[in-house]
This record gives sequence, C-alpha cells and structure tokens, in this order.
Amino acid sequence: MHPGTGKTSIAPILITGSIITALTLGVRATMGLFPDAIDRALDVGIGTVGLTVALQNLVWGLGQPLAGTIADRFDAARTLLVGAIAYAGGLLVMGAANGPAGLHLGGGVIVGLGMSAAAFAVVLSSMSRLVDPHRRSMALGVATACGSLGHFVLVPLTGAFLSSWGGGEIRELTGSYDLWWWLAAALGVAAAAIHFSISEEPAPGRPEHRRRASPSAA
Repeated sequence: MHPGTGKTSIAPILITGSIITALTLGVRATMGLFPDAIDRALDVGIGTVGLTVALQNLVWGLGQPLAGTIADRFDAARTLLVGAIAYAGGLLVMGAANGPAGLHLGGGVIVGLGMSAAAFAVVLSSMSRLVDPHRRSMALGVATACGSLGHFVLVPLTGAFLSSWGGGEIRELTGSYDLWWWLAAALGVAAAAIHFSISEEPAPGRPEHRRRASPSAA
C-alpha cells in the first residue's frame, strides 16, 4: 500500500506479468530460427519441424480454456507456476530429442500446454482481477506490449547466438546455448515470484471484492 493513499502498488503485478508474457511469447518466436539446424542435426526434414510448431499452436489454443478454468477454480499463481515448469520441461525434452517423437512431445505437446497456462489467457485475466479499475487498462496494455518486446529482444539475440555457435547436435544446440535453459528457468522464477509479490485479494471495485467486504446476511 502507498502510505496515505489507500492504493495498492501494482509494480509487482506489472513486472511479473510483463516478464512472463515477454519470455513466453519471445521464446516461442525464436523457434522459427531453428528448423534448418534441427534438420541438419536430426535429419528429420523441415516438414517434421513444421508439424511440431503446428502441434504446439493447436495444443496451446485447445488448452487455454482449460487453463483459464483451472486458474479461476483454484489459483492463478499456481497455474502460472505449473505452466512455466511445463514450458521449461518441454524445451528440455525438445533439446534432448533424437527424432520426431521427442520433437513433437517436447516442442509440440508439452510446450503447448505450458504456453496455455503461462501466456496471455491466465496472465491478463489475473492482472485484470488484481488491479483496480482506474489502472487496469494501463497494466493490461503494458503486459501485452511486453509480449511484443519479447519478440523484439529474443529473436535477434537468439539469431546472433546461432550465428556465433553454428550448427551441431540438437542436444548441443539447446544445451550449449544454455540460452533456452536460462530463459525457461527465468520464466519459472517469474511465475513463482507471483506467489510472493502479488496478493490474491481482488482489487477494490471488483464485484468479488465488494461481496467479500459486505457483511453476511443474517
């Protein structure tokens, strides 16, 4: 709370939500840089890599309603944390893949599920619930813009990294370019931080807040 104002600071909500959207969407955008390297390493063909990305998008879309329901029913912070862990795990499975099955499982199914629980759907709905009405539009706009910022920063950074390190084994690419692992770990830390920096109490002005504040009927 800001002393004397009665306003809750939105900085923790804004920072953690923005970091999550930037990393989730930014890391996903970098996948367009890897098809040639994956094909050279695993000899699976560009079509197989494209199928992995298509499967990821499908799982992401189908999983968002379920992730939103779970976040509303239980807890958005835990949903984000599970999504971040799934995202990181999917990247690691993809990095250890030695054939199409590993690519589809890690980069397609697991990463898709992680994105459904740690991307816009859950982040924006959680921020909308936690931020008061006067600052809600600004907070949602900043978090959404940070998703694009993730593209702007991570895609050229990853491209420069690949230019420096070149091809090689896919395991070496996703292990030696510890970039993916560190980004995935940072995503998990950002999601976990929500547990400690954001109260799950709805912001003043929300219907849930008014219901909790009103005395129970006799």
